[in-house]
Amino acid sequence: MDGGRRIEANGIRLHVVERGAGDAVLLLHGFPDFHHTWRHQLDALAAGGVRAIAPDLRGYGASDRPRGTRAYAVEAIVADVLALLDALDVPRAVVVGHDWGGVIAWYLAMHHAARLRGIAILNAPHPATFARELARPSSQLVRSLYALAFQVPWLPEALLTAGDGAALDAVLRFGPARHDGDLAPYRAAFADREALAAGIDWYRAYLRHPPPPAVAVSVPTLVLWGMRDPFLVPRLVEGLERLHHTHAAEVNARLLRFVASCPR
Repeated sequence: MDGGRRIEANGIRLHVVERGAGDAVLLLHGFPDFHHTWRHQLDALAAGGVRAIAPDLRGYGASDRPRGTRAYAVEAIVADVLALLDALDVPRAVVVGHDWGGVIAWYLAMHHAARLRGIAILNAPHPATFARELARPSSQLVRSLYALAFQVPWLPEALLTAGDGAALDAVLRFGPARHDGDLAPYRAAFADREALAAGIDWYRAYLRHPPPPAVAVSVPTLVLWGMRDPFLVPRLVEGLERLHHTHAAEVNARLLRFVASCPR
């Protein structure tokens, strides 16, 4: 997707794609993704009268890739987002997050609510709910074993890039390129092994450099959940697949209604 620019934020440069004008909606991707994952939302949201902003988060796409696991701690990424809002002259935004982007949205809402009009979460559990499920024998614990495997230094990157990246291609086809068969943009985004390592470092940093405590959220919150997500059980929405690809029109309509309902 073209039309992007690089913006200085929190001491690094983030690549950002924007569409439209109006109330700001910040779209945060997950792993293994980059701003391209929001291609079905950017134009639709802009047509609905909002300013849609999709950055490549640190380590991804055309954004900078700081070295070291600590550089990918949640607090650093949250600081990136706040600095990006400052650089874009956005005092308050609706933040939409999928996967890791949803985790960042939760932490923004928990600890920086004044900068938000609301959050919309696509298949990303509240951190306290996720910890609850992992603390007991459950199918979620089994589904999360890949994240534990990512804690091993250098080996996940070596396995995923072996054989000209055959394993990585399989992951991408199962994940972000699953529904439209468009493997090429994702393959290009992760052609540099450092990009893959940076994405995996998000998982390492979460355990090695834990984020602030999870607390209740007071901002308006919309949760959209794909019940067939292979990595997150539906129980994770109690107490509170990639919908933005598979059900783009419905997701776009709900996001626009939610944005309109959030206080200014």
